[in-house]
Amino acid sequence: MSKTIEQLLIEADEHFAQGNTETAIESCLKALLMEPKNIDILFDLGGYYSEINDYEEAIKLFTKIIELAPDNIDAFFNRAEAYAEFQEFDLSIEDYNKVLEQEEDAEDAYFGRGYVKYDKGDLKGAIEDFTKALELEPEYSEAFYSRAFTHEEMGNIEKALLDYDQAIKIDPSFADAYFAKAELIYKGGEKDQAKELALKAVTLGSEDAADWIEETF
Repeated sequence: MSKTIEQLLIEADEHFAQGNTETAIESCLKALLMEPKNIDILFDLGGYYSEINDYEEAIKLFTKIIELAPDNIDAFFNRAEAYAEFQEFDLSIEDYNKVLEQEEDAEDAYFGRGYVKYDKGDLKGAIEDFTKALELEPEYSEAFYSRAFTHEEMGNIEKALLDYDQAIKIDPSFADAYFAKAELIYKGGEKDQAKELALKAVTLGSEDAADWIEETF
């Protein structure tokens, strides 16, 4: 007896939850054969392909959703992320812009666009987008962290330190923020405090911090 679409999608979810993404994709593809224009199936498939870093296939699926539903904000957002991973930065920004045209207070879209601008080398634009994300969500620790390392790259050391501190204040388990601050203050000569911060990052699971301590001290 053939499985229904619902059964195949439940099966896909179960496979994905167990870490079997390839098998989840197989179940979804069977469902898609039964209903090729089902947006939920296309969306799940796009997510699964993104999980295995097949961004080219993910982009095709999110594009298909947009063709079927031109106002689907989630498809534009997910395609923007996939384009960014595929290093199609201009196309990614275009999609984030589409999201913001429909939802001007989408802090995650500002954050994502900021990250893409950073990758493109537009540091000023990245700062502006991270700042806008923080205006919309003042407890956005990732945005503080990202704005911090952008400030650091621009040579704005005091601003970078303030943002690293804010990221840590909001999320005391933010290992990368502790480690990034440790590296920054080490350059400024605060070696003891830098080591203390790096050790904290290690306790929170940062292997990079552990390697850095071994190499530096």
